[in-house]
Amino acid sequence: MKNNINTRILELEDLQDMLISICNHLNRPIRKSQLIKMVTDLFECSTPKQIEFALIELLEQKKLCQQDYFIVTPEFATSWDGTVTATDEGIIKFLLSLKEDTKFDIYFNVYAKEHLTPSIFFKYVEMQYPALLHSTDTALAYMEQMNNTFSYGLSNDFYTEQNDYPANRWFTQFFNTPDCRIIIKHMEQNKNHINIQLLLLPGKRRSYQLAHKQFEEFEQHIKDFFDDTMQLHIRTTLLTMRIGNAKRKH
Repeated sequence: MKNNINTRILELEDLQDMLISICNHLNRPIRKSQLIKMVTDLFECSTPKQIEFALIELLEQKKLCQQDYFIVTPEFATSWDGTVTATDEGIIKFLLSLKEDTKFDIYFNVYAKEHLTPSIFFKYVEMQYPALLHSTDTALAYMEQMNNTFSYGLSNDFYTEQNDYPANRWFTQFFNTPDCRIIIKHMEQNKNHINIQLLLLPGKRRSYQLAHKQFEEFEQHIKDFFDDTMQLHIRTTLLTMRIGNAKRKH
């Protein structure tokens, strides 16, 4: 690990508050190693040893819970069956790749010396990717985002599914599946053109077979959410390509 001259060393209590805040915002399991990386790399705070010590105390005090390699909040643990999907891990990796995007959009400089905080970072994620922080009701979050993004052109099928939620219709079933490997990364409208950018997540063996299969299903059905007058353009990116591009910048 390279030394970061911009690293802040937090007091133990402040560090523990940060760890709890991260886990509360994520609302899903996170590997202990990724949680440590989120603090050291994304928020540029403390050292791995200091974070390990802070975690030990939080686990002893039952303010966080650990199962195998994964950390969750006590509230999440009450209804968690211990399953960690490839989607859970893929979303965490995607969030870890957002440091430069967040700094650019907030500070207008990817090299800004100002530190990101959980409050700032997760507020940014909620604005840009509102569905990512939903471990349940992901489909509803996407439909609300679509309703806010597209000023016209949504079909009766869309409004029927949104109004009938959580009836088990296609979109709801598709995105509320725990291991859905599709993230809607961006959506925009330019007159009668609908642009949707998708991020495909790999499986635990780095295979995109399921993601490609789900993309075919998405491509087949999503057109029903728009009027016939709308032209739909869908682009895809692989998570490994995005992470690889981010690493090559450094």
